[in-house]
Amino acid sequence: MLSPTPAPGNNPPVPKPTKTAPSLPGTELALAELALLAADEWLLRPQLTLVWTSSADFKQLATDFRASIKTTDDSGDALAPQTSRLAVLDELINKNLRYVRNALTLKYSDENDGRPYYGEFGIVKENSTWQLPKDRVERTKSLQKLVEALPKHGLGKEKYGTAFWAPIATEYALLTSGKAKDKGSRSLGVAEKGTLRQQVELTLEALKNLIKANYPKTHKAEKRKFGFLKESY
Repeated sequence: MLSPTPAPGNNPPVPKPTKTAPSLPGTELALAELALLAADEWLLRPQLTLVWTSSADFKQLATDFRASIKTTDDSGDALAPQTSRLAVLDELINKNLRYVRNALTLKYSDENDGRPYYGEFGIVKENSTWQLPKDRVERTKSLQKLVEALPKHGLGKEKYGTAFWAPIATEYALLTSGKAKDKGSRSLGVAEKGTLRQQVELTLEALKNLIKANYPKTHKAEKRKFGFLKESY
């Protein structure tokens, strides 16, 4: 038997997908504070146990997670001054490299304006422009080449000679090296913080279930003592 075809306009509405509200705080700081509260309360209740962790271990986990938030934030703040200073040096380099090129043109006017010697000075052609490489690691190497080449070609005592370029090369090398280390430290910190957060969330969810199982009639009130002030966030 064929089913009747619904009349146009009488199709049943398609139900919208439901979105489950998160059961834990979304922000790292709020989650860390909840974890510390829950850990302190759990320490007072030795009768509540989980097979795979203990109240003491969770207290340490919560403490580590809270500390990791400030550590990674501090690492990010430390990068800002270095990045700003490198930008200033980049502008200084880009603005004054022309004086080196002009000096080479005057000295080697009969040798294609000195371009055959650009490589010794770390000067490369990028986007149709003769300059030091934009990549900061490569630029650091090129600055060192530039400083070494100046006296070799009799340009060390010029206004834009060794006295001008050597301090820039030294500072640039220090900043790029320090920035790389800080970036690595921050990357490790962020990865560690992510792992800690996963462990914290897993334990908090387990605690909520543990509380409900042990206090079936009063679990909502008991959860509040652990810091779970809301069922969803």
